[in-house]
Amino acid sequence: MLSFADDVFRTLPLVKPKNARKLGPPSLSSLLKKFPVLYDHCNADMAEKEWRSHVNLPNDYFYVLSSHSNFEFYNTDAEFYWNRVFAVKLPNGEPQFPNLKICICLLLSFPLAIHLQRVSSVL
Repeated sequence: MLSFADDVFRTLPLVKPKNARKLGPPSLSSLLKKFPVLYDHCNADMAEKEWRSHVNLPNDYFYVLSSHSNFEFYNTDAEFYWNRVFAVKLPNGEPQFPNLKICICLLLSFPLAIHLQRVSSVL
């Protein structure tokens, strides 16, 4: 049974907007190493590139004033932040961050999975 004490959750801080905007961690390598199944579902090299380039989205795209950006991203909701990132399209209409989306969605699913495990163990 997976618990929040499991080392898998050391990778979770990267979904927080304040960390993601600072590229913390600078690479997705620890995530990809921990979850090799991601290699079957996304292009790891492109996911890395998308991780590094998503920080180039302007602050005002997230409704954050540039002068307050360091503080504001501490209070930005992860769901809002990542939905905005994943809504970005290339000129041809394709998503700009499809590989990164797979990685982040995997991480965002863990708290729900643990909650469901706990509920089913009570039943």
